[in-house]
Amino acid sequence: MTNAKAMFLLKQAISSVRHAVAEELTKKAKLGLRAVVSNKDGQPKVVAAKTLVKQMKNEAQSVC
Repeated sequence: MTNAKAMFLLKQAISSVRHAVAEELTKKAKLGLRAVVSNKDGQPKVVAAKTLVKQMKNEAQSVC
């Protein structure tokens, strides 16, 4: 497998995982549930899924 092909597959896999995570967080936000993320020190932190969905939307807008 060439480097270009490997990079393409890696980018495709990362995109798929991001999409799946976004879908799950959206579902959790609609149900009013929480999600576990890691803080700056790598320790688990429980936050509202709605907050994470807002952050994802803001990051997506800033990238465009």
